[in-house]
Amino acid sequence: MDFLKAFHIEFIRPWMLLLLLLVPWIIYQARGVRILSTFRKRLAIGLRIFLIVLLVLALAEPQWRKSGEGLTVFFLLDNSESIPAEQREYGLEFINHQIKTGKQDEDRCGLIVFGKDAVIESEARQYMSVAQLSSIVDARGTDIAGAIRLAMAAFPPDAAKRIVLLSDGNQTSGDAELEAKRAAAKDVEISVAPLRYVYDQEIVLREVVMPSHVRTDEPFDVKVLVDSLYEGDATLRLYGDGQLVTEQPVTLEKGLNAFVVTQETDAGGFHSYTAVVEAADDARPDNNRGSGFVVIRGLPRVLILDGADGANSQYLAAALNAEGMSVEVRGPSGAPGSLAEFEAYDAIVLADFAASYLSHDQMLMIQSAVRDFGTGLLMIGGEDSFGSGGYLNTPIEQALPVSMDIKQRKVIPSGALAMIMHTCEIAQGNYWAQQISLAALDVLSPQDYVGFLRYSNTQGESWLFPLGPAGNKKDQKKLLSTLSWQDIGDMPSFDYSLRLAYQGLTDPGIPCNLKHIVIISDGDPQPPSQALASKIKSAGITISTVTIAPHTPNSVAVMKNLAQWGGGNAYYVQDNQELPRIFAKEATTVKRGLIIEEPFTPAITRMHEALLGFPQGFPDLLGYVIVTPKPNADLCMVTHQEDPLFSTWRHGIGKAAAWTSDAAPRWGQNWISWDGYVQFWSQVVRWLLPESEDQNIQVTTSIEGDRARIVVDAVNDDGQFLNGLNFAGSTRVDPSIGNQGIEFRHTAPGRYEATFPVSDPGSHMMSLRYKGEDASGEIIEGQVTSGLAVPFSPEQASTTSNERILELVAEAGGGKVISHEDDAFTHDLAFSREITPLWPLLLAVGLILFFLDIAQRRLVIDTRQMREAWARLKARIPLPAFLKPAAVGPATEEIGSLMQAKTRALKGAPRPAAEQYQRERGQGEAVGEEHPGETREDLLTRLDRLASEGVEDQAVKPAQREHPASKPDDTGQAVPEPLDRSPSGKYTGSLLEAKRRAQEKFKQKD
Repeated sequence: MDFLKAFHIEFIRPWMLLLLLLVPWIIYQARGVRILSTFRKRLAIGLRIFLIVLLVLALAEPQWRKSGEGLTVFFLLDNSESIPAEQREYGLEFINHQIKTGKQDEDRCGLIVFGKDAVIESEARQYMSVAQLSSIVDARGTDIAGAIRLAMAAFPPDAAKRIVLLSDGNQTSGDAELEAKRAAAKDVEISVAPLRYVYDQEIVLREVVMPSHVRTDEPFDVKVLVDSLYEGDATLRLYGDGQLVTEQPVTLEKGLNAFVVTQETDAGGFHSYTAVVEAADDARPDNNRGSGFVVIRGLPRVLILDGADGANSQYLAAALNAEGMSVEVRGPSGAPGSLAEFEAYDAIVLADFAASYLSHDQMLMIQSAVRDFGTGLLMIGGEDSFGSGGYLNTPIEQALPVSMDIKQRKVIPSGALAMIMHTCEIAQGNYWAQQISLAALDVLSPQDYVGFLRYSNTQGESWLFPLGPAGNKKDQKKLLSTLSWQDIGDMPSFDYSLRLAYQGLTDPGIPCNLKHIVIISDGDPQPPSQALASKIKSAGITISTVTIAPHTPNSVAVMKNLAQWGGGNAYYVQDNQELPRIFAKEATTVKRGLIIEEPFTPAITRMHEALLGFPQGFPDLLGYVIVTPKPNADLCMVTHQEDPLFSTWRHGIGKAAAWTSDAAPRWGQNWISWDGYVQFWSQVVRWLLPESEDQNIQVTTSIEGDRARIVVDAVNDDGQFLNGLNFAGSTRVDPSIGNQGIEFRHTAPGRYEATFPVSDPGSHMMSLRYKGEDASGEIIEGQVTSGLAVPFSPEQASTTSNERILELVAEAGGGKVISHEDDAFTHDLAFSREITPLWPLLLAVGLILFFLDIAQRRLVIDTRQMREAWARLKARIPLPAFLKPAAVGPATEEIGSLMQAKTRALKGAPRPAAEQYQRERGQGEAVGEEHPGETREDLLTRLDRLASEGVEDQAVKPAQREHPASKPDDTGQAVPEPLDRSPSGKYTGSLLEAKRRAQEKFKQKD
């Protein structure tokens, strides 16, 4: 074992080595192995012994420990919002100083920058200098534990390891002390260099506290908690739903200050309150804001979004107000911008309100308000609603009980849109060409047609993709995404592009009801003739223009005139962000075919509570928008063509309804004067209102670090605790529209608690659902809403560094608190050892030996055959001339003579006999008795001559021998002579006999 330790080899399971005692038994058993030869038998025994030894060693799991060299130090630099700028500069200076003064040549160092996340700024290397940081991290939090984990993963395995943490210690997530203990267990030391600071002139608004639910006209207190590090004067402002409610001077005392503002409102619904404290000497104003939410149980609040600034909904709003509802009407630019604002209403009505007036995020907010918080949604028809308003494939379509995609009609209305792009001189021109085209594609249905015309610097006016069904959106979007700077050039004239669009739209293969052309340009190209524009208009094709970045006012006039000639709209855009909305709106022009304008009498197909109380029936309507009912929707009323008129369903915990006609004089003029108008619409909206929340369920929210804490107290009407309820909830963050579930724990009688991370600033809207049984076994279920505002990141709440946390981390990590003068590269750590397991190598060698053992016992190798095979193979391989062996002359005269005789013998029939004679005679001097003194050369020459003449040589004439065939064997039977001893002929026999005598004579002489 000492020998193995000298080579740094250790065994994890050394007791397995006892199996080596089986080796003598294997030798004993191998004696009886039947093998062809002694050598192969010994080889088999040796292979088996070696194989068993390898397997036993592998079972013992040997490993090789290689000691590392040098020291590796990873610096962890805190770059979160709580670190002042001067401390960040000090951190960089500290790192560079340590590298310059303490690092040895064999040492390595690296840098990790962290905040809410961690990034490797520099890997471990021998040389490093940091002038400024290039990595970007999320500075809204501090996760020291995550930075330690990243450093441990980045360390090389063959060196001593040390982490130097530079931070203020104000962690907002993770457990740095626990992670330091784990690092120490893996021989990683952690030392800390505190980034110290104190904000002397600082105030922090800690919390805004108010009741979660109050009744209408019931006063309630808004409590504002302010933490101040100094004494002084300040101003407190309170905003309710974004409007300033009160402003008052306050005096701040050192420590925690509480200010109470009493509020009262008669508007029911969800309300938000924001408090702001301002002071002249405050160091950081970002943390002087806080928010809270309250639900007012009172009159239902209804928001009407009207595309005509109230003209389409004036009669509807009056009817709802007459029924005791609080109605607010907003135009195209007045849609709320946050989920909290949408959720403050009990119902949302879209009255002929185009989708282009809403951003995608606003649509997501409306959908979330319905699905997650129970807000009602009603869409009322018009030329800018449903499919004709561009709601195909939008989140609002998902929330409604009808689909904008028409599939079940015998005649499906369709439209065709041709887009002409000239955006080369717009900033990011190709990008905006892509965005506006994609926005238009999203509006169109698969039954519609779309084409894209542009002027290319290489191809001139041409189609990027010709007019075709919008169902090929995947391929069309792929072409749009590959646009390059050469694909949209500086168009010289509108004339040819308009002619191409006209030819495409009038093609008989484009069977569309409505056809439209949209041009985007700076107005610089040569304008087309009015005759061409009038010709296009007379063919039922309209033209709209979008002017952006014009060179002169005349360019705007050119585009405006072109739109007037073509019977379309003219836009002058000064903000590129408006382009997608405009093109989505223009794309809906070809959706006007979805509108049916003819009188009809509504027919009830399914009774609904909104339709009760009208025994005389309903008046006629003059038009509607075609839609398709969804499979799970309730189709309550239909038109004369059996298209949906009134449909309802539940979406999440909310309700939604679709009325495909309007509530205005255009299609509903007979309804406006109808006595049941107010009753009908009030019943529809009341059905949409969320169910009343249980007043016995109280929700309290608070922020603790980077997590929100929710406490729910549940009692019954008698004040008894409600236990055993199952709470489930979700929270959505505005404006990112993030969503996460909430899990509750039953912590006390009637109390349920939950926490969730809230490190991102914003308004967190919470929807909580519960179900269970009371003491009598009656089923209890319901839904409550609440909210929580995070006005600033948790990093802004700290006013001083937390050195206690840093000390605990250093203690847990086996390090110390170091200063600028200390040496971070002190070589006082045990070097790390790299462990390499050896058992995989042993198993691999053992596997090879196993197959060798089988092979040497089962396979017999004939060496003669192998040599012959190699000779044949070698003869077939062509070799270059310079690799062929050089010709070698005869070593002696006798051998040369024999070779010449052999060559001559091959030229005639008798020569083989002579050649055989030469080979068998050997070398010598005189051999014939009849020619005394004859040399070997003379003899061979004579034999060659005789063989060529075919004359028998009397001197070498063989003696007559009796053939063995004439002699009987022991049994009396004649035995034939073997073939290999029979002479091949008269001449051959004589030569062989002469050779024999010559060999005997030369042998006697020798």
